[in-house]
Amino acid sequence: MFFYLKKIKKSSVLYICIEVIYKKMNKKEQILNVFSEIGKPMRPGEVAEKTGIDSKEVSKLIKELNTEEKIYSPKRCFYDIKK
Repeated sequence: MFFYLKKIKKSSVLYICIEVIYKKMNKKEQILNVFSEIGKPMRPGEVAEKTGIDSKEVSKLIKELNTEEKIYSPKRCFYDIKK
C-alpha cells in the first residue's frame, strides 16, 4: 500500500484522503488503548486528557467507535471498551 502512496503526488486528493483516514484510525486506536489500559468506564473529557487529543474530536471519535460497536455506554456520558 505504501508503495502506491509514494507514486501519488502529495497534492493529490486521493493521497490527502488516505492520509486523513490513516490519522483518524490511529486516533481511534489511541482511544481504544486508553480504555483497555484504564479498565473502567470513562467520560470523553478524561479520554481527551489521557490521549492529548482535542475533547471535541474525542467525542466525535467515541461516537464513531460506539456506532462500530467497539465500545459501549454502560451509563449516560460514560464509555468503556467491549470485552
